[in-house]
Amino acid sequence: MAHSDRYKTIQYGATLIWNYRMIQNDGNSDLAGCLTIHTIFYDEAGKILSYNQDPEHCVGNTVADLQFQTDMMRSACDLGILRKSDLDREIAKQRRRFDRRSLNVRQLRGSVIPRCSSEPD
Repeated sequence: MAHSDRYKTIQYGATLIWNYRMIQNDGNSDLAGCLTIHTIFYDEAGKILSYNQDPEHCVGNTVADLQFQTDMMRSACDLGILRKSDLDREIAKQRRRFDRRSLNVRQLRGSVIPRCSSEPD
């Protein structure tokens, strides 16, 4: 996966790549039918590993922090929409693969990634 302003990397026992993506909520949730923006985590090969279950909110310590975060969220609109049910199926496949390695995907689900920095990684 090519690194660009749309993807950021973090260290979490392995190199992970994350960005914001739009998710079409399906099923019986309160958000069924709604589009929401979530943080999506990828491995180095670009396969989706996990995502934050709760939609993202803009929070920052400075105007630059909010500008950085809203720019990243805005770029999610250019990346297409992921269906929640398809995403959950893909993550289940990846979990089986990664459960055999040192990276435990269950630790990533719902994790909080510090995003209060306008400096590029």
